[in-house]
Amino acid sequence: MSDDIFFYMREPMIVNDMTNNRQNFTDDMRQIKTDKLEEKFNQMVLANQALWEILKEKFGVTDRDLAEKITEIDLRDGKLDGRLTSAPADCPKCGSKISREFNRCLFCGHNAVQVGSAFEKLTV
Repeated sequence: MSDDIFFYMREPMIVNDMTNNRQNFTDDMRQIKTDKLEEKFNQMVLANQALWEILKEKFGVTDRDLAEKITEIDLRDGKLDGRLTSAPADCPKCGSKISREFNRCLFCGHNAVQVGSAFEKLTV
């Protein structure tokens, strides 16, 4: 009987420890994911820099050319916001806008054929 009383007195502390351990685990997992994402980002920056230097050396492309192309691509969705966003396509069946997120028309259900650059199909 005295063991039961001890357990019930300690139960809130045990539950609190379990909750803290779960939160610490979740925080650790988030940090690992963040570290991996940062590593991938740094690799992409390095690859982009290398590609840019090759283009400049071999083809004479200038920094101004790059800046103009970045602005042109950024404005394709109608907004100069520093993001690469595809404008929604028109549904060939009903004419409504097709969300790229769902890749089908939300009004008539028509499945959209993916068109666009290879970069639009890349996922992280």
